[in-house]
Amino acid sequence: MKKKFLSRLLICSLIIQSVFLFSDTTYFLNNTHVSAAITGKSPFTSSTYTHNDIFKNYNIYNGIDVSKYNGDINWDKAKKDGVDFVIVRVGYRGYGKSGTLCTD
Repeated sequence: MKKKFLSRLLICSLIIQSVFLFSDTTYFLNNTHVSAAITGKSPFTSSTYTHNDIFKNYNIYNGIDVSKYNGDINWDKAKKDGVDFVIVRVGYRGYGKSGTLCTD
């Protein structure tokens, strides 16, 4: 029963993803094609990102995710370096039937 459900879920997920993957997103404003994009560079990784023009009036917030594997973090330095928010993993559910919660 569980395998059958997961198989159907996977198939539905693949169908939905393929619709978005192969669709061409185009915007029209008064019959004028709008295709401009905003390109920015990450202050942390030097990677270049291109955002759809519909986000041009939105703020960009830089964030990081951390866990115990990052060790001690200098939060003041992170803030000065441009980190606006942090996602902190504080625990997780163990595997198995018991469902034991484990701290991180």
